[in-house]
Amino acid sequence: MNPSLYILSEGERDEIFYERLCERLTCLTFQPSAEYRYVPGANWKTVFRLARLALRKFSHYTSPQEIAVLIAMDNDRAPGHPGGRQYPRQLPAIDRNKNARYPELQEMVTHELGSDPAQRPVQAVIAMPVEMIESWLLLLLEPARNEESLPLFAEASSATAKEYYGPHPPPQLKDESERLRKAARKTPFEHFFDAADTGDLDRLTEAAPSFALFRKEAEVLKWFWNPQGSLRPTEPEAGQDATVPPAESFESPWREGRVMCRQATRFCFLRRRGKSDSAAPEALYFCPALRCNR
Repeated sequence: MNPSLYILSEGERDEIFYERLCERLTCLTFQPSAEYRYVPGANWKTVFRLARLALRKFSHYTSPQEIAVLIAMDNDRAPGHPGGRQYPRQLPAIDRNKNARYPELQEMVTHELGSDPAQRPVQAVIAMPVEMIESWLLLLLEPARNEESLPLFAEASSATAKEYYGPHPPPQLKDESERLRKAARKTPFEHFFDAADTGDLDRLTEAAPSFALFRKEAEVLKWFWNPQGSLRPTEPEAGQDATVPPAESFESPWREGRVMCRQATRFCFLRRRGKSDSAAPEALYFCPALRCNR
């Protein structure tokens, strides 16, 4: 059976983004768990609460389990991140008064699971982009950039961006991400998945210290559960279309099954609640078999 991966994140697009990164870094195919899953309106506070609950539950296990907990949230200019960046001017007061998130998560993991990963009943990985998930996404899509060149805030229209930059801020992280998505004519899910699926992870490690921290933790899973695996996806055979993964490739089960079903889960969830969403049309052609009867 494949290891189980509990992803505690701020959104469904975040979930498929981080899972794909984990799979590429470890060459493992995970069994996703819906027990502690994203809920509408989730934010970093929700992730903290779910993480505390999940880790406390797993701390009672008496033998090692093939389970990993991925705790993912944005740093949002909070202090204390070991992969943090320098700011050319003083941040708005709302940011200066934030508590440190990364050290608090580290302390939570150590308190509940212990300090030695080899002795933990389950494994835990922290993903905290500086400053947001869009920071990593932009660096994957535009590898010539580095973390220091990225904007700091979500949107240019936000009050914090205007306080920091003045009345006319430049485009911010979500603005730039949306520009690239529209230029590529992709849906939001395709935009996030394709960045995680095809981006240069070595270049991202160089450009973003916050990603380097995540990569170091994620690759621990490889040595526990897949010590013979390569850190790189299988390359296509000579003469084979590079856009189509080889049948024996690590990529194939993802492309053929889990991504498709994950998209369909979004569609079925919306149908059952009687809502519509821009994600629904793209899910119509995906297999709806994985989680539709939850």
